[in-house]
Amino acid sequence: MRGGVSIMALLGVVLPWAAEAACTPSSQSVSTGVTGPVTADGGSITITGTGTVSGSANGIDLTACGETSVGNAGSVTASGRGVAVVAYTLGTLTNTGAITGGSTGVSSAGTITQFTNGGNVTATGKGTVSGFSNTGSVGTLTNSGTIRSGGYGVINTGGTLGSVTNTGSIIGGTAGLRENGGSITTLSNTGVVSGGSFGIRLSGATLGGLNNGASITGTRYGVSNSGGTVGPLVNSGTISSATAIYSGGAGAAIGAVTNTGTVSGNVTVQNQNLAISGGSGLVFGTLTNGAITVSNGNLALTGNQMLDQDVNVNGGAGTMSTTGVLRMSARHLVTGAVSLSSGTFDVLAAGAATGQYGGLSVTGAVTLAGGLALDLTGGYALSKGDTFDLIDDYSSISGNFVGLAVNGASCAGLAANQWRCAVGGGAVATIAAVTVASQLDLVVQDVPEPASFGMFAAALAGLGWMTPRLSPRRQRRS
Repeated sequence: MRGGVSIMALLGVVLPWAAEAACTPSSQSVSTGVTGPVTADGGSITITGTGTVSGSANGIDLTACGETSVGNAGSVTASGRGVAVVAYTLGTLTNTGAITGGSTGVSSAGTITQFTNGGNVTATGKGTVSGFSNTGSVGTLTNSGTIRSGGYGVINTGGTLGSVTNTGSIIGGTAGLRENGGSITTLSNTGVVSGGSFGIRLSGATLGGLNNGASITGTRYGVSNSGGTVGPLVNSGTISSATAIYSGGAGAAIGAVTNTGTVSGNVTVQNQNLAISGGSGLVFGTLTNGAITVSNGNLALTGNQMLDQDVNVNGGAGTMSTTGVLRMSARHLVTGAVSLSSGTFDVLAAGAATGQYGGLSVTGAVTLAGGLALDLTGGYALSKGDTFDLIDDYSSISGNFVGLAVNGASCAGLAANQWRCAVGGGAVATIAAVTVASQLDLVVQDVPEPASFGMFAAALAGLGWMTPRLSPRRQRRS
């Protein structure tokens, strides 16, 4: 003894493992109302459906011993932290009831092997509060309920999270999920991740992979990566914000993006090439609202893509290349070069007037090597003289389309970039791709009766329809 304090007591303060080793594990069960905190003893804690814990600082406090398990089917409420794991190990934390804290619903600076939430985890305070906060190590986080706060739904600050699986809701007034340093192995979302400003915000952190099959939303950013590393991003749901995807800042990197759902908002990626793959068969990924901006790199689009955005590739010095089906229903600007190297350039047309069909305005060179498709929508039928401005304002153009399909039916080739196409109702149209100055048009030359087609084709031979060639740049039309 020294001054009334035992050596073991001193060891318990200085060496937490000594205090943990001195614990006598037992099973604790709360089925009525108790005043917390309920403290750890190395065994298990169970709050039944009729149990309530009300604490001042913490509701359940694992600061002295670790636990094999904590299970809550009732209610745990505290002005500070609902459940606090400090420096010790918790095997499983399972919540099917309600855990509420003023600053944090669940806080861990130690180790949690498995955290499963099927109920509600909430922080009620203001500012940088969080539903779940981790600065330690969590093996798996599985949420089918709701994790919510006015600050962050889930925040990982310099800690490690293994797999995060969300089929419920992770909601924050600032960000749904915040990672400030540290790492998350994988994030799989088939529920809702939503924040007032950010759906997901990463700063100097590592996210091994993101798979979204439902909804990630924020008013400013859907997925934001500042100076960190994000592995493959797979979206079959919706990522929506003013800027849907952002990766930038020193050292920032993002892997390949696979989109068979909808990305709504700006896509901004700095200091690297960006690859976006779409769907296949009848499945298209949609890129809409805002613009795609790739700094110091090129953009590669593969698979089926519905492009409804302007594109800026390396300030005009880069190239947007396509090797799948590039479908467009409106006209958009590409600042840079365009290589339609393979696949199909698919133009949707509700009419032949400006604004009724898709097309590209391109500031750089255009290379043609794939197919061309014209799909008519809204009951529109082709007429003689209909002209579609497919690509314009380019600095040069080379190559040819290898074929044309109208409404999914392949056309018969007559000459380079001239085809005979069935257009419905027994009618047959002759359609040609024509370059005039810095403009590539698709022109319906005639829709003759079948019997007169041979004479009409012979007459076409003397009209001098041109195939795409290098041509001088002209002023952008207003």
